[in-house]
Amino acid sequence: MVANDPRALLAVLAKLENLRDPARCQGLRQYQRWVVRGDATLHQAVDAGGIDRRPLAIQLRDVSWGGLGFVCDRPLHAKSVWRIHFLHQGMTIGHQCMVVRHCRLVRDNLYLLGGQFCIEAGLLSLLGGDPTAEIDGRQVEANPGSAFLAPGEVA
Repeated sequence: MVANDPRALLAVLAKLENLRDPARCQGLRQYQRWVVRGDATLHQAVDAGGIDRRPLAIQLRDVSWGGLGFVCDRPLHAKSVWRIHFLHQGMTIGHQCMVVRHCRLVRDNLYLLGGQFCIEAGLLSLLGGDPTAEIDGRQVEANPGSAFLAPGEVA
């Protein structure tokens, strides 16, 4: 599996950089993107059920003020909400909530994904918002098959 072989993964990321077409995204990006390489893990941000809670290992591709690109060895649903933990030498150095915006298979068991940074679901709920509400006019999937539980319902 490519995700477990750092050299193979870096080679795939280098090939993806050669395919990057800035003209295609011209006018669509709000912020400049910087090419980065680093390890991170994804954790389910909203989970009302007992779904597998093990973090997913990912490899960073690029980052901006508004989001990031990364590769993962499994597909993730667009509009699903995750917390990304940025790692340095195996230790979390920061984390951020994000919504998956796109997911594309680039080779066997390797997916290119884009995520948009967003407010933490718990904070949104405490401020009076519904974390399962719409983002850009589309319904958010906290986790497919699970329902939102208000903080008062969690005991």
